[in-house]
Amino acid sequence: MNLKEMLDVLTRDRSYDDRKVLNGVDLIKTANQLGLNYDQIAELCGVSKTTISHWGNKDKKQLPRRSQVEKLLSRIGYGRFECDLEPLSDDAIEYRRGVSTIAACIFLLTILGFVWYVAWKPCSDSWEECSALPWYERPLFTSYKAKQNIEDFRQYMKQKEHGVAE
Repeated sequence: MNLKEMLDVLTRDRSYDDRKVLNGVDLIKTANQLGLNYDQIAELCGVSKTTISHWGNKDKKQLPRRSQVEKLLSRIGYGRFECDLEPLSDDAIEYRRGVSTIAACIFLLTILGFVWYVAWKPCSDSWEECSALPWYERPLFTSYKAKQNIEDFRQYMKQKEHGVAE
């Protein structure tokens, strides 16, 4: 699953998954024609063989949900069967095209900004000193610098106690 698919899942309204597949009978027939038996279909959908027989019988009113047949659709190929889904409820949130792309960009920029702030920002003020460090120690440059300043201060205080520092 790539980043765009993950963001689509995170930003999608769950009511999309709960919609019924209106042509479940045709879906079961298509799966049978492609060599899948009821046991295999039931295993893919995570339901019993009896439930699959109900989905495949046009006289029964039981219909599968889109989320239940997702693995079956993936197995038979998304291009081989198109689900007729019931309409969305009035409370369902529909995002415009590109919203997940924009969310992905904002997320990525936030992560990159954090990495820059933690790893490279401390070095930008003292690049000569920081560039001498190995790459894996650069994020800790600030703490090294702070330790060095504390040690310099301690030495200054010792010298001051002995009357050497002015």
